[in-house]
Amino acid sequence: MTFDEPVNVALAIWAALLVAHVVAASVYYWREQRSPEWLAALAIVAYWPILVLITCLGLAFKHLIRPLIRLIKQFRRRSEAAHE
Repeated sequence: MTFDEPVNVALAIWAALLVAHVVAASVYYWREQRSPEWLAALAIVAYWPILVLITCLGLAFKHLIRPLIRLIKQFRRRSEAAHE
């Protein structure tokens, strides 16, 4: 899995949640005959931090954890080569 795939998945999930929220808001409006703008604003406020968190975790994985894993693998290869 490349770095772009988790970000694309996160964006797809976020978009699906927003679409579901818009559908729910439309049903609310259809039943109550009131404008549900506050529901849409609430959805954006609620889901934005989740997207930011997933993106930051992906960046941390890409720039911090993957290089550390590479260093550990190189160290293991060197120690195995030294023991042979």
